[in-house]
Amino acid sequence: MSKRHALLKLRNGRNTVLMVDRATLSSHHVNNDRDYDTVAAVVEAHPRSASGLVLRNKSKATWSVEPEGEEKKYVPPDQAFALRPSKVNFGAVRGVFEMP
Repeated sequence: MSKRHALLKLRNGRNTVLMVDRATLSSHHVNNDRDYDTVAAVVEAHPRSASGLVLRNKSKATWSVEPEGEEKKYVPPDQAFALRPSKVNFGAVRGVFEMP
């Protein structure tokens, strides 16, 4: 089985998160608060790509993402975004997805 992973570097200067299947982002990651229990996003296997991952928005906010070489996209609650090199704006926190 191929290894699927990505890095999310959050620009609040404190977090780099390894994105692997079934990993979660808490409210703390996307809102820069102290809520470590509320799940804001879940990493899932890509439904059509054996080596890919998606990040599913479990928050109440719509995010914006700017994949390299593509137009800005929006990720509303319960929708998913295929992880690839891109900038992400969660609202209170911005970050960058990197594919090592």
